Amino acid sequence: MTLHLVTGVYTPQQDTYDIILELPYKKTGTNVVEAFKYFRVANGNSFQGDFALSELETKVTVNTNTCFSATFSGRATIGNSEVIITEGIIMHVYTDPFD
Repeated sequence: MTLHLVTGVYTPQQDTYDIILELPYKKTGTNVVEAFKYFRVANGNSFQGDFALSELETKVTVNTNTCFSATFSGRATIGNSEVIITEGIIMHVYTDPFD
């Protein structure tokens, strides 16, 4: 399963965060996320990269066809910057349940 979360729009004038999580559908628990990809646009500059799973703590509490919930924290070097996320929370209800 891939969960793609975006806030903002992809233009140099607009701050944008884009996170892609890959994990087994329906699986919950600690560190079940298989990939955590990060993309950021700020002040006309863009940065992208993957968080190393060894540097990422995740806890998926809900993973159904109607909603998803997880917490996460970690660090990555992306471009020439260190990105640190602490106490990240995702709670998402799908508009349409899927099979």
